[in-house]
Amino acid sequence: MSLENTFSEAEWNRVYDRVLPNSATQEEFKTYFIEGTLHEHYSSVELKKFCAEVKEIVRERGELREANNLQTSRRKEDMSKAMREVLVRLAAERDKTVEAASTTTDVQESRHSLPLPRRTVPTVTPSADVIPFPTVTHVNSKIHLSTDQAPNSDSKESSSSVPRLSLRPIASSSQDTGEDCSVFRPNCSPFLNLMRVLGRFQMRFGSNTFRFEVPVQYEEAIASRRLRALIFPVRHPNIPSSWPTAKDVIVYVNNTVYREPWKRTWPAREKVARSFLPLDITAYLRRRGNASRQGEFQNLLLDVLNKDYFSVGVVVIAEPLGLEEVAEKFFTKALASPVHLTPRVVEEHLGEDQTLPEGEAMTEVLSRNDSRIGHFYRKVMEQELEDGLEADDPIVTTKCPISQATMQVPVRGTNCGHLQCFDMSAFLLGGSRSYYWNCPLCDEPVDLMVDTILWRYLVRERNATYLRLHKEGSAYTWQSSRRGGGMTDLQVDDSFDEEAGEEDEGKNSLTTETEVVRGGDLHLKRPREEEGSADCPIEL
Repeated sequence: MSLENTFSEAEWNRVYDRVLPNSATQEEFKTYFIEGTLHEHYSSVELKKFCAEVKEIVRERGELREANNLQTSRRKEDMSKAMREVLVRLAAERDKTVEAASTTTDVQESRHSLPLPRRTVPTVTPSADVIPFPTVTHVNSKIHLSTDQAPNSDSKESSSSVPRLSLRPIASSSQDTGEDCSVFRPNCSPFLNLMRVLGRFQMRFGSNTFRFEVPVQYEEAIASRRLRALIFPVRHPNIPSSWPTAKDVIVYVNNTVYREPWKRTWPAREKVARSFLPLDITAYLRRRGNASRQGEFQNLLLDVLNKDYFSVGVVVIAEPLGLEEVAEKFFTKALASPVHLTPRVVEEHLGEDQTLPEGEAMTEVLSRNDSRIGHFYRKVMEQELEDGLEADDPIVTTKCPISQATMQVPVRGTNCGHLQCFDMSAFLLGGSRSYYWNCPLCDEPVDLMVDTILWRYLVRERNATYLRLHKEGSAYTWQSSRRGGGMTDLQVDDSFDEEAGEEDEGKNSLTTETEVVRGGDLHLKRPREEEGSADCPIEL
């Protein structure tokens, strides 16, 4: 059993290049990896980087159980041995597959070992119109159908009163495209880990069809809903695009009408940090009836009724991620930490628990972030002075403007110009439903930063509702305040559908005490002006 051949040369390069410069040559690195002695040559931080890359490679192969068992929060020796064990198990699975394939070949050859009677086969000269197998053809000609024809006469759900326009087979392939998922990841929701791109197809006015096959190694995970099959529209080159409105598109998956609602577009704003709008078709996929049967295709049909619409659809397999895992990734990135940190561990450190194993490294990370936040405070205060505002201590609330609960991890965007923070988990949950990532206060695209100075005060003083920022020399500290600073509460309404919510417009327009101003998915509440005041005189 050769362990070195378990990973391809490209995969070995990916793991080796996670630590640059690398103190060992690539051949020495492979030897250390296979022997399980990486802990003798690399630090804990470097081993965690190797372990994270191996985990990503195993996930891409569809071995989710192996990936979940590979944890980065272990001792050095344990991580080194765990990576070697993963390599051994992958090699064993590979050898079993090769052995089973060779056994099947031997059985088939033994069936044909007897001499067969010779037959005379007529020689046929191939014509120029014959297409050699397995070339896939793309038919561009339109076939006009009658206006009452359904996509499948045997399916009751497929029958529809919508006129049939034209049938354009865009693509049909039994193999995935092999397209790199990395080109889509920058614009994908952080709650989705893209595993495989199965193909692209065009979406335009008319009937658009596409056939694809789910790779065998993903079928069990898809059946158990650990993986999802998704479709999302893109514009050139790989920019998120919106869907047609609810009345302008009908989706059929394996001759069944897709009836569930999904997010079709984003708010009409000037700057929107968009991510792809996925349509989950996992529940509509057919399972392979016989494990040995090949060519089990899944059929897509999209009727687009908008003459001006054009986009490219992408079919992918993705792994849904939980809030805790996504929050930890954002958290580590926001703190610019070289080591993996969790909010719980940092909160314990901020509570003056100095017995943590990584206390020294964490202190350095937090000190660097405190300096960054202090520079931000200074910039905001100087901007207020330039604008001619009073130099009073600014006041913020400890309640998240999104969830109205006390903030657990206070964050704001790097492009924001306000001191008020919002809770990281509440922001991530809102973005996971709306698929855009703008600040709920100033509407700027968000790249999160953690306010560790404010967070330290929240950990130690949990009863304050309002805080004021006080400057002592060159340092800034938060102090409890009895009065609010005129903060505006936000109500996030993710259930509002921009293109199909006409029937709900009257419900949220006016109330007896407040007026709701709609701005995409954010509702700002302000008191109504009373008649008889100076601002609203009574006309006689």
